[in-house]
Amino acid sequence: MVSMRRKSVVNYFDRLCVSRAGNPREFWRAVRPFMHAKKSAPEQCITLRDQETVIRDQNQVAETLNKYFSNITKDLKLDEHLPFRTQSHFPKIHSANGTLPRMNTFDFHPTTFGVVGEILKKIKPNKAQGYDLIPPSVVKASFQTIARPLSNLINTVITRSEVPDIWKHGQITPHHKKDSVLDKANYRPVTVLPVFGKVFERIAHMQMSDHFEPIKYMFAYRKFHGCSTALLTLTEQWKAELDRHKVIGAVAMDLSKAFDCLPHELILEKLEFYGLSAKSISLLRSYLSSRHQRVKLGNTFSSWIGVSAGVPQGSILGPLLFNIFMNDLVYTIENSKMLNYADDTKIYLSHSEPQIVEGGINRDLESARLWFKENGMMPNPKKYQAIVLGSKGCDINFQCANETIPTSNEINLLGVMLDSKLKFDAHVASVCRKVGGQVNVLSRLQNILPCKIKESLYRAFVLPHFYYCSQVWHHCGSRNTKKIEKVNERALCLRR
Repeated sequence: MVSMRRKSVVNYFDRLCVSRAGNPREFWRAVRPFMHAKKSAPEQCITLRDQETVIRDQNQVAETLNKYFSNITKDLKLDEHLPFRTQSHFPKIHSANGTLPRMNTFDFHPTTFGVVGEILKKIKPNKAQGYDLIPPSVVKASFQTIARPLSNLINTVITRSEVPDIWKHGQITPHHKKDSVLDKANYRPVTVLPVFGKVFERIAHMQMSDHFEPIKYMFAYRKFHGCSTALLTLTEQWKAELDRHKVIGAVAMDLSKAFDCLPHELILEKLEFYGLSAKSISLLRSYLSSRHQRVKLGNTFSSWIGVSAGVPQGSILGPLLFNIFMNDLVYTIENSKMLNYADDTKIYLSHSEPQIVEGGINRDLESARLWFKENGMMPNPKKYQAIVLGSKGCDINFQCANETIPTSNEINLLGVMLDSKLKFDAHVASVCRKVGGQVNVLSRLQNILPCKIKESLYRAFVLPHFYYCSQVWHHCGSRNTKKIEKVNERALCLRR
């Protein structure tokens, strides 16, 4: 029996390897569960527990999730946001120099069929289709035919400042984040929009990006920026301050459902202040208003429901609008320095006196809390993280909204574990543990898979752990370097 089972396993993987050239997606879909504990594909069947009632019927599950996603701002009981020009920090913006976007008027301008054609050529054909059932692969294949009429349509949209309703209907696929799969709050709504609407968004994004390029402390959703540049900026400044024998305090703030809570009228007020013309504001108001969504679970769909706040997670314009919305937070931070990556905001302060570090950060935490309240955001002080570097045993306490923020010797920022001595011991241990798990899987498949397939698996599942933000942590000392080299040697041996 054992021999027959082993032969069937070998035959199964042989078939997979043979079919890899013709159907690589099927190959990776079959292999990934062996290598990954995480689910990369969205759930096709979800069971929820809502008010002690277990819901298994997929129609009810879809309706429950859709209602929850569309009413997040009501469920969080957010304070009503204040008009932008009446907010407490608004006078400080006028006195800022160098970090404010250019105040000259911005206008959306007509595009050309050449630009539209280039965008269509770059469409990823394996992306999901929207509710209109137009596959991106078909749009990409026919770009030469549709580029000119589509550019005419987009120019009409820009001229009339009116986005078609069909482009504002999003189909949501719930993705489980963490913790209990029965809790609807543990699902993230990822919106799939019509492909032609995303072409319009790409053109609007290209035109707006240059206007807002002077924003310097935001690292998400920008060209030549990312997790590694954000962490390098942070750690290099910390190293310089530690060399001067300073004490550094840092707090990572947490927002609840930030993308889903963004008030539409407030972002439009900010865009007007930053120089967008009345016609451009009208176009973006049309883009944000009258949006509808439904939830898709396999072949089950919820009913359509209107959305009155937030930007779609899965859109192209949404992340840019969120960055613009968060831009003025920096003007409330008077003592510390700030770094922002999407909805992850960190403030940090260095000084030779620990009491000054504590007082300065606590005042800035209160200022940030007030900004979140005035802008309709929901901070979650219970999930704030704090770390102190170079403290030499001194006692520093950070507080926000009467909540004491626990100070740890290690803090997870953007997937990298930073410790109070910047030696990256915890991160290297985490990388070795993850790679060790992958190596154990590869060892069980060592005599089943051919060398080329094992090399592909090594490149797909092992190397990314070593490469992620490696510029930040690879200078981690000889002891940690030997650990990394040892576990990598184990993985390389299995490629033979």
